[in-house]
Amino acid sequence: MIEKYGNEAFVKQTMPNMFSPVYKKQHPEQIESYIQMCLKCPQSSQIAYYEAMIQRPDRTAVLSSVTVPVLFVIGKDDTAVPMQHVLPQVSIPRISSIYIFEETGHMGMWEMPEASKQLLEQFILFCQHY
Repeated sequence: MIEKYGNEAFVKQTMPNMFSPVYKKQHPEQIESYIQMCLKCPQSSQIAYYEAMIQRPDRTAVLSSVTVPVLFVIGKDDTAVPMQHVLPQVSIPRISSIYIFEETGHMGMWEMPEASKQLLEQFILFCQHY
C-alpha cells in the first residue's frame, strides 16, 4: 500500500485506526499531530518497519519460559491487537499483571499517558519486590 499510494496516504489511513473511537472524537487535534509526526518518517523506513512486523516470528513461547513478571496492557478498543487475541496469552506466564484500559485503542500510552505512567511505575515497584 505504501509503495502504491505513498507514505502520506498510508499514515492518514492507518494512524487514526490505532486510537479508540472516543479518543478520535474528543482529540482530533492530537490525532492530526500524531499523523504529522509519523509523516516525518521516510517512506523507506515505513516500508521496512511494516515488512519487519509482518515477518516477525511468533514469540508466544517466550511467555511460557519467562521467570519474571509480565505486564499486559490491553486497550479494549484496540483493533491492531484485539483483546480477544491477547487474553489467551495472559495465563501463559507464571506471573502476569493484567490491565485493561476502557475506551482505549492500541496507543494507550498516548491516549492515557498519566494512567500508563502510573501503571508502569506500579509494575516496576512490584518487580523490585519480586
